[in-house]
Amino acid sequence: MAGITLGADPLSWPFRHASAVFVPWSDAQAIALYHGGGPFGWRIGDDPCIGIARRQDAPALSRGNKPARRCPVPGVAAGAARPVTAWRLDPARLAALTAAVAPGIRIIDASTGPHQAVEGLDQAGSVTKTGPAD
Repeated sequence: MAGITLGADPLSWPFRHASAVFVPWSDAQAIALYHGGGPFGWRIGDDPCIGIARRQDAPALSRGNKPARRCPVPGVAAGAARPVTAWRLDPARLAALTAAVAPGIRIIDASTGPHQAVEGLDQAGSVTKTGPAD
């Protein structure tokens, strides 16, 4: 209820940014769903990913404070992004949970194409779809 935890990435290089991260709801601005090569860019292909865009004044993470690679949403640090591998993500359930416990947090679905553009954000608690950039 106090925030969102992204588990350790089971497919990351050993001992490299593989630990879980907890982001309090008060530090979160949005949750981004997108396609990318993973937060560290070493995977082949466009894995589905999830990232938490944090407020600019949020305290630094213990590691991974550089921008997440290939994430079209600004404010997502590499340490607060994970590929959706070895587990499943249900966007509707995520939206329902977020609306119930953190109604001010938006969910942005930027996974609609290789050149995503994030446009105006929808109301809190819903999934905002984005389209290819012009």
